[in-house]
Formats: sequence, C-alpha cells, structure tokens
Amino acid sequence: MSTLYQTFNDKDGLFLAIVHRKAESLFSEIESTRAFSMPLEAGLMVFAEMLMNTLHTPDVIAIHRIFIGEGRRFPALRRALFEKRAALIDKLARYLRDRLCDETISMAQAELAARQFIALVWLDVDDGLASGQMRALRARRRREICAAAVTTFLRGARPTQATRRKRS
Repeated sequence: MSTLYQTFNDKDGLFLAIVHRKAESLFSEIESTRAFSMPLEAGLMVFAEMLMNTLHTPDVIAIHRIFIGEGRRFPALRRALFEKRAALIDKLARYLRDRLCDETISMAQAELAARQFIALVWLDVDDGLASGQMRALRARRRREICAAAVTTFLRGARPTQATRRKRS
C-alpha cells in the first residue's frame, strides 16, 4: 500500500491516474482513425461513427459522469479532459482546413466547424447516456445519427454561389 501512495500521493491521485489513462487510450483511438486521410464525406462518416461508438462504451459514460459530477473537485482531471478534447477538435479542424484547398467546403473558422460537427454527432446522445436518461442505441440508429450529422454539416459547409464567384 505504501508503494501506491508513494506513486500517487493519495486516493485522489490514484483515481486521477486511472481516469486519465483510460481517457488517453480512448482519445488516441479516435485521433488515429483513418478518417483523416479520406475524402471529406467518407472521412466525416468514419470519424462520426468512431466518435459515436466510443461514446457508447461504459468507460466513456463513467468518465463523463465523473467529469460532470466531480469536475470542480478534480481540476486536473477537468483540465486533462479539456486538453484531449481540444486536441481532437484541432485534428478535425486541420482535416477540414485541408479540404478547403480543393474547395470541397468553404468555412472561415475550421475550429468552430469542427466543434459544430462533433456537437451534431454527440450532443443529445452524450448527455442522455451520461444522465441515464437514454439507453445505448442500436448500431443501426447510431449510423443514422452519424449520417444525418454528416448530411446536415455538409449542407451548411458547401460553398455558396456567391463564395464561388468571389474565388474566381
């Protein structure tokens, strides 16, 4: 027991290390997805499905509950989770910016666009699962939500006629 306390100082330190390690592995799975090397629509769908499936894991649901319920008590945990989320948003924003080069989408703020896309995928699902208000969705329903998020996002992201004329 003394070895644990030498390494982690106390139970809170051990708890933070466990949650941080689990969050790290979950975020790294999403960050390493092949989606970011694919064409826009297909890549967004793969990313959305990976995100949606990750949200449905018991570990993510538990981490989200802890984050909401204990975030003030564990500022290091809150900071670590926000940093991981920011890195994921940055990676998605870079992917969207790369697609700007081929004029697939037209957006001044790729980071905001990345945040909005993630919100389309997980907003209701994440809160519903974490609060216990919703049970895990079947795979078919998850795919439907992801496809709707991609369609809605791309509808808003495509360049308008006025944007195309400005570029010409």
